[in-house]
Amino acid sequence: SSYALIGLAFIAYIANTVNFSELVNPIRSYGRQKYILFGVFALYPLRHVFKEYMTPKRVRVILNIFWITIIAAAIYGTLKNRYDFNLLKMKSEYTLHYRNGGFTGIMRYGYGMSFVLTLMIGLLLYKDKFKRVLDLKFFYSALIIGGIGFILSFTRGAMLGLIVSLPFVLYFYRKKWGVITFMISSLIVLTLISISLLGGSTSSRFFAKLSQGSNLKRLSQYEAATRGFLERPLFGFGMEQFNANCKDIKNRNGIYYPNYCKKFNLDCSYETEPQYCGHAHNILLNYAADTGVFGLIFLISWALLWLKEMLARKDIVGFLFIPLVINVLVSGQFEYIFDANNSFMLFFLYPLSFLRSEDLNDPFL
Repeated sequence: SSYALIGLAFIAYIANTVNFSELVNPIRSYGRQKYILFGVFALYPLRHVFKEYMTPKRVRVILNIFWITIIAAAIYGTLKNRYDFNLLKMKSEYTLHYRNGGFTGIMRYGYGMSFVLTLMIGLLLYKDKFKRVLDLKFFYSALIIGGIGFILSFTRGAMLGLIVSLPFVLYFYRKKWGVITFMISSLIVLTLISISLLGGSTSSRFFAKLSQGSNLKRLSQYEAATRGFLERPLFGFGMEQFNANCKDIKNRNGIYYPNYCKKFNLDCSYETEPQYCGHAHNILLNYAADTGVFGLIFLISWALLWLKEMLARKDIVGFLFIPLVINVLVSGQFEYIFDANNSFMLFFLYPLSFLRSEDLNDPFL
């Protein structure tokens, strides 16, 4: 999988070079590969750090700091967005919003917490195996408060990713639990899809009808990214360039998300809303438009090979990370999850997933 990541970074550099004269903010386009390369080149340094310097006590301290940040983010985001009070500035900022965005913003926070909670639920099941590094007071507090903060983000794609990955978390712990949870999760997903297709609601994000604004925006972004990919199938437009070219692509192809009301014969009134543009809300389509077919192949290969490598481990670490990879694959269909915050986290977790007991100074796995 690490070779696939190197290939992905290499193709991104080629895409940037091919499109150099048209790049908006070239430094940003070339710099985006640093997270991917960090994931690869941190493999051996992190192994060395854990072998020579990390003790269970030090890992425990680092994890406690992480748990505290989760608690702080949930409290800060809830007070700031839902109660219009910024704890850092100790004053109102007129940012009242019913969705919790933590420190970073709603989408980044929601999807980031989905990934973290996937791992935390696994740690909860195997807490006896990690008792030397888990301070349960901080861990339980972060799990409960962070979970509440995640729910209050109302981030549907992130919640779907967690719902789909949860059966796999439980399956490797107790197969029967996993099967039962899989059946329940499948029923939930099918119910949500059916309600949306059969009419849905105009007031609920979870039961939103297909003609609800955010759904139409995503459909139009999916089509725009697909059209962009077909226009430049080999190397795309360059990293981070779909956003910049989105409006032109939509204008060239007559893609305007209110028109989806007529396309699907839906009863909605968004004709007066401005044209929406941004990232593709889909990691695969975004990379296809940015880096072309080769980038798309390397991205899919990385995820599938990482999943294969975790399955081959047949140990607790593998059982923790298999659901995470599945969550990444599912959540990535509804959001561009390689933003700066989540990229750093995911490509830090990636090399950690390859640690084994023999790589540790004082084994706690």
